[in-house]
Amino acid sequence: MADADNRKSDMLKENSELQAQLKRLEEEKQTLLEQLEQSQKVEVVGRLASGVANDFSNMLSVILGHAEIALSWIDSSHHLYENLQEIYKAAEHSTELTRQLLTFARKQKHVPRVQDLNVTVSSMLKLLRRLIGSNVELSWKAASAQCLVNADTVQINQILANLCVNAYEAIQGAGTITISVAALSFAPGDCVGGKERVPGDYAVIKVADTGCGMDAQTIANLYKPFHTTKEHGIGLGLPIVKEIVRQNGGFVEMHSELAHGSTFAVYLPRLSEKLQSEPATGNATAKHEQQTILLVDDDPALLGMTGRMLRAMGFTVISIDKPSEAISLVKTNPGKIDLLLTDLVMPEMNGRTLAKEICDLRPDIECLFMSGYGEKIIAHHGLMNSNVNFIAKPFTREEMAGALMKILGSRNSALSR
Repeated sequence: MADADNRKSDMLKENSELQAQLKRLEEEKQTLLEQLEQSQKVEVVGRLASGVANDFSNMLSVILGHAEIALSWIDSSHHLYENLQEIYKAAEHSTELTRQLLTFARKQKHVPRVQDLNVTVSSMLKLLRRLIGSNVELSWKAASAQCLVNADTVQINQILANLCVNAYEAIQGAGTITISVAALSFAPGDCVGGKERVPGDYAVIKVADTGCGMDAQTIANLYKPFHTTKEHGIGLGLPIVKEIVRQNGGFVEMHSELAHGSTFAVYLPRLSEKLQSEPATGNATAKHEQQTILLVDDDPALLGMTGRMLRAMGFTVISIDKPSEAISLVKTNPGKIDLLLTDLVMPEMNGRTLAKEICDLRPDIECLFMSGYGEKIIAHHGLMNSNVNFIAKPFTREEMAGALMKILGSRNSALSR
């Protein structure tokens, strides 16, 4: 009788454990479904933002272009000169913000480049201030000299965004987030206590907050994927930061105390050479009377403004708003065309197809593509190769002049040899 009771007890215990395990699996399944749903929402929002950014970029290009043209017509003593300058500055700042958003949201292969962290971080501050809200002060301390690293700019921005959002959510009410950049070197003796430290020269980005801090258990689970203490968190922010830093040959250190805030320090290998400023692209007012540009864009306002901008530089411009009409013109008009400047995404035909059609007819015509869409869509059209000429909308007159000089200037040099 006792054995039967024991077996029954064991079976009930096993059944209870099985039910508990099934409940855990069901909860994990639900969590994963919620994370997938959130991921899909982010993807849709990203696609929508890219399309909106393209329309916004077109409008900014029109504002920038007309403001530049108007400023070139009047003297600095004119009573409207200051107003036009303010319009231009506002459009320029909007352009910078649009590009930052598209750059941060891109999905493509990461491309490391040598950069000064002082410049990279400071250019991200406006976007970070929008992430953290007005109740939290954002303080910035740059290094006293260049802090050069070889890293992907988007990855640096991603690190900053994730750490600042974490810091913001740890602050209840008012508080401060301090971002700093510094140059440090570790000797072998400095690496004894640090688990991941390796001797060498480093550039360090620190993000410190005056938030609630963390207890030992939270710190122990800090970098575990999908582990989160937030009600609506996914639990991937800090694991992504750690993985990005690891990929770039660095490491992360963290210090936190309950009620005394937290500090995250990201160490990246520091380069010793100086970063030279890029050479000037040339005079934006240089004249090109002998060169003809075929301009194709389905946006009437942008087509008109870009045409005026190019004519002011001295180019002969043929403006067309339909790709099919551009192909017909090239077929029937034997006149000289030096360059096709075309929008990338158009209703009738995309710019890449248009360029192929025209270059099949006239292989001597150079091509320059323009678009306000994000890099994912640009890459989809095969324009991320270094040998493809591309300019992002919105663009200034100087940027357009530099892009054209790079193409037509090198071509003229080759012809003169």
